Amino acid sequence: MSRSHHVTRNDLIQAQRWDTSEADREARVSSCRKALAVKRSTRAGVRADRCRKRRALIDGPPAEIPVLTAPSPPELHYPANPEDIRAVLHRLPPGVTSGLASLELTPAWWWDAECGDRYPGDPDPLTGRLGLELLPGIFCTPILGRYGPDTARIWLQGYVYAEDLPDRPLWELYLRLRMLQTLCHEVAHHWDWTARRGRGRWRGDDRKRNEDYAERMTFTWTRSAVLPYLRATYPEACRALAAWFREHGGVELPLELLANDAGNPDTHPHTAAIRSVFTVEGAVQHLIEDVRAGENRTATRLGFARNLHYAEYYEEALTAIDSVLADDPEHAEAWTLTGDIRVHQERYVEARELVERVLARCPEEQDAWEVLADACAGLEDFAVAREAVLHCQGGHA
Repeated sequence: MSRSHHVTRNDLIQAQRWDTSEADREARVSSCRKALAVKRSTRAGVRADRCRKRRALIDGPPAEIPVLTAPSPPELHYPANPEDIRAVLHRLPPGVTSGLASLELTPAWWWDAECGDRYPGDPDPLTGRLGLELLPGIFCTPILGRYGPDTARIWLQGYVYAEDLPDRPLWELYLRLRMLQTLCHEVAHHWDWTARRGRGRWRGDDRKRNEDYAERMTFTWTRSAVLPYLRATYPEACRALAAWFREHGGVELPLELLANDAGNPDTHPHTAAIRSVFTVEGAVQHLIEDVRAGENRTATRLGFARNLHYAEYYEEALTAIDSVLADDPEHAEAWTLTGDIRVHQERYVEARELVERVLARCPEEQDAWEVLADACAGLEDFAVAREAVLHCQGGHA
């Protein structure tokens, strides 16, 4: 891409005076304004690039990069400490941290003033910082990290939770995973900004391209650096978390699955506010709520299976259902949910057989009638599908 941009303010003025139809004039004005915006962005990028070249930046190993901690209230925690951060930086590909000036663990009070009006959020009950409830009793801001290209600095935000948070070591492992993924995301922005090739390093205004690149690298580095580090450094916490999921959810969730929502290249969930409720994170949140509400094991496992099914993690959901059926082989709700999953897997014959057996024993099971309607529609047996729909509506065939 050439750095030459020939559109000027005079071209914009002329376009606004263009003696033609209104639609043509608006199109010409819009084109000139876009070209001028690109021109300004290019000039700013070139100036910033020259400043970086003049500035003496650290170009040594990650151990030489300062990791600072800003003054924080006692309710604000950094599950990934400076030792965790340096260890993960050492595991990243050589050179990606070159030129990085510092990292700072910060309460991010600036969020309230700069971004509070752009993202939904409420003050947390412990510090009053605007944000959202990531997991029950755990609060964060929607943006978990920040990279400053002009200063080559990274800021990682802390999480707010009480000292006596239930099962605190388990959820700190999860938060540590998220925090280290955010670190990888911001390092990817740094590497992209300082070593970009092919598409013009002076063009840093394409936010979608920037985020897509950072997400791809987060996904890769999470699996090559973050997860191996956590397993090697916190083996007891990893086993305890797996056991907690096995007991209350009926299925062990590997760290890869917990990391998927925060590193999947198809999404940008490091921005916590921009996420679907149908995620592993959402399923975990509901499971924690059910456990703290005192629900019995069957209810927590079925609820977890249902939410995993909504997130399209069908095999994990079926494993959780199997744990319920092992205790109660005739559990109608468990078999109905299995049939629903088989419909989503387009295994319509199996789904129909499952729910027909349920309805033979429990004809009042409305969810089973709905699954039967979906299965028969998939099999193009529309007469039975219509009868099932009428049962759902309280009518008669």
